[in-house]
Amino acid sequence: MQSRLGSRGFWIAVSALILFMLYWGAMSLLGLKQRQDQKAVREYITKVQPILAADARFKYVKLLGYSCDNVLYPYMPVSGKVRSKNDWGTLNYLIQTSKSPVSISLGTVRVALDRTPSKTP
Repeated sequence: MQSRLGSRGFWIAVSALILFMLYWGAMSLLGLKQRQDQKAVREYITKVQPILAADARFKYVKLLGYSCDNVLYPYMPVSGKVRSKNDWGTLNYLIQTSKSPVSISLGTVRVALDRTPSKTP
């Protein structure tokens, strides 16, 4: 008679249990990483958004918060508009030097020239 430790079914069950524990552990770690990233992004927005709002060039620029298609590569969408390419460059420099906790792309911030008619007679 074969002992239980040598049976094929026993080792299949042990292997399945180990695989389940590894999967559960990996998912737990990814969830922890996501929560930490979300907290860091909230803190970053509370620090940087008032700076943007205080500058008239960036009053229409909004940091939208944490977003991710993949937990390993989170990003922060930014929306809004600025009046010139020079303002966009200044905004890009400000964002790049502000030590964001996740990647930020300014691709959705558009340059919209002010088209209001002048008030000169």
